[in-house]
Amino acid sequence: MTESLAELVSSAARRWGDDIALACGASRLTYAQLDRAVARVAADLVDRGLQPGDAVAVLAGTGLEFPVLAHGVLRAAGVLVPISPSSPPREVAALLRAAQVELILCDSQHEDVATAAAAIYDPGCGVITLDGSAARSRGDTMALSRLTEGKDVPAPPGRIPAGTGAVILFTSGSTARAKGVVHSHEGLLRNAECVAHQMARLTRRDVMLGVLPLAHSFGLSAVLNSSLLVGARLELLPQFDAQETWKTVLAREVTVLTGVPTMFRRIAELREASRNSDLRLAIVSGSACPRDIARDIRLRLGVDIVERYGMTEASPLTWRSIDDTTPAGDVGLPAWGVKLRAVDEKGSVLQAGRRGEIQAQAPGMLLRYLAAADNREGLQDGWLRTGDLGTVRADGGLTLEARLKEVILRGGYTISAREVEAVIEQHPAVAEAAVVGLPDDDIGEDVAAMIVLRPGRKAEPAELWRFVGERLAAWKRPRRWRMADELPRTSLGKIRRDEIIRTWGEG
Repeated sequence: MTESLAELVSSAARRWGDDIALACGASRLTYAQLDRAVARVAADLVDRGLQPGDAVAVLAGTGLEFPVLAHGVLRAAGVLVPISPSSPPREVAALLRAAQVELILCDSQHEDVATAAAAIYDPGCGVITLDGSAARSRGDTMALSRLTEGKDVPAPPGRIPAGTGAVILFTSGSTARAKGVVHSHEGLLRNAECVAHQMARLTRRDVMLGVLPLAHSFGLSAVLNSSLLVGARLELLPQFDAQETWKTVLAREVTVLTGVPTMFRRIAELREASRNSDLRLAIVSGSACPRDIARDIRLRLGVDIVERYGMTEASPLTWRSIDDTTPAGDVGLPAWGVKLRAVDEKGSVLQAGRRGEIQAQAPGMLLRYLAAADNREGLQDGWLRTGDLGTVRADGGLTLEARLKEVILRGGYTISAREVEAVIEQHPAVAEAAVVGLPDDDIGEDVAAMIVLRPGRKAEPAELWRFVGERLAAWKRPRRWRMADELPRTSLGKIRRDEIIRTWGEG
């Protein structure tokens, strides 16, 4: 029986060694090959002096390299720190510092970013590259083909207790500082089990398409690990393109399609999209799925569509199948072992049907936050504060009404308004900034910034865009900018974000 993430690949290889585990374009890895590659990465890390509990960052795209590197770290008893490959070096360096990373692993496409980030963080921090196309290994570059050769598999360092810290995921939340979320081996394994067995009912006959970033919670756990858990085949696409995605669905006999609402809208708009495929299930995550998109997917593709609700700290919390009768805000019933409650401003538990902040307990919830302040703010008596406003119904289901945290949901990504504001305000011409999410039928919300300049200073939106681009990932950058003499505020001095949003509607 698999008891930790570190055993996930080896357990799968014993049962389904000759089956295809991963495919990306023309490249494929069987479960046996994946096991050998993971074992050799782990052995190399141990040879380099990695100690149990040391943090190792992985900066790689949605290809064969990420699963090999990530599970290599886990098998070596290290703590995996996945980092979005779209992040610029300065942002990567900040995350390395927060996690106290000892080493960076990357694919060849992101070697320059990894090297630049390491130089900013600590010149002594090593960078090791896994190259999927290299013919042989040299120095700090490992050739994937060489890792999969032969039959021998190095023995793992030893069994890892299930409650040990396994992964640090970063989420901006509602603050300007990225929160480090520490998950245990057992917690993320329970997460994958819930997705595989309860929500998606995956089997080894399934083919799941992975186009979402594997460095994020959903891609790592609900896509990669849930596939490995049941022996399914995972088809990987380095980036999303609607036509290429649909071609892959047809050519590779994909049965389960995962993505954010924007992706599904693009696919439903394709002229060639039809029911003539092997698809049986579509799983939507990242933000609420507009009912028109759900209807289009259901009618055009002829598949059930599941919407899940969760967060980096705990996921999935609830899920449900969507049809034409699904009420707005209804995100379904709790997943296995999940407990929900609503509390008032004083933290008192409310009766069913009364609106309050939603709190949760779950088998797959975080072990802890990295920062003590985040533990004090994010947890209450062992309950996770979601920051969402809603009601726990009499049937135990959850209805969400609004977000208490000032976050923006853009194309499946969670963006902290304050984090983006803090970066903009580093520009010498900017006195203050307010970042808001504007409703967008395509991507959920778009990021907009209202700027107040310092007296006598000038800055054009194009200049601010470049400035922010050097410091934040592409999905966090505002696409709409507006200059103002002052920001609208309440009598208590709080920014009126609702009024700022209305200014865009007024032209």
